[in-house]
Formats: sequence, C-alpha cells, structure tokens
Amino acid sequence: ENLLDLQDLHDNITKEKGALTRSQDLQLRTILTSKLDSSVHTNVIDHTNEKDAQAIWKSISNYFA
Repeated sequence: ENLLDLQDLHDNITKEKGALTRSQDLQLRTILTSKLDSSVHTNVIDHTNEKDAQAIWKSISNYFA
C-alpha cells in the first residue's frame, strides 16, 4: 500500500469529485511539500495551489505525465 491508501486518501485525492477535510488537506499538503525535490517543488507549487492539496496533487501528476 502507498501513503494515500494508508491515510485513506486515495479516492479523495484522485477522483474528480473527491473531497478532503481541512485536517486531511493540511496533512497531505505537509507531506507532499516535504517530500518534493526542490526543483520539482518550484515547478508544481505556486501561489494558486499552495493551500490546496488536491490542486498540488493534480499539478504533480501533470508534471510527471
């Protein structure tokens, strides 16, 4: 299992109509930003998505697609 499965976030973050609680969003943003390489971080996180874990995840997915 991966982190999203362990935290029961996989469907919430990957499905179009998925939703995160405020706590889940904060936890996931913290994990994502702490694990990203600095060069990737500057390419996927900006002022439009820095407070939205789902938007960050979408940006990361697009970056590596």
